Amino acid sequence: MNQEVNLARLGKGQTGIISSITGGRHFRLKLESMGIHLGSKVTKVSNLFNRGPVVLYVGGMEVAIGYQMARKITVNTPPMEKSL
Repeated sequence: MNQEVNLARLGKGQTGIISSITGGRHFRLKLESMGIHLGSKVTKVSNLFNRGPVVLYVGGMEVAIGYQMARKITVNTPPMEKSL
């Protein structure tokens, strides 16, 4: 079963598909200009300690967004594979 989390809580190296964005028109346009929109596949590259910028790999490039912005973006993550 897929799990939904916001980008701020996504683990380093985890990948997900953007399922929702909470925010107004200008917020969405800013994200779209960076290649971040509904249905985009994103991978979290890193985030800085103490709620600093969140670095993502999306659309063949790395982008950095603020922690508060990342909290407004929800992604579906694939289920964790069980080890035998």
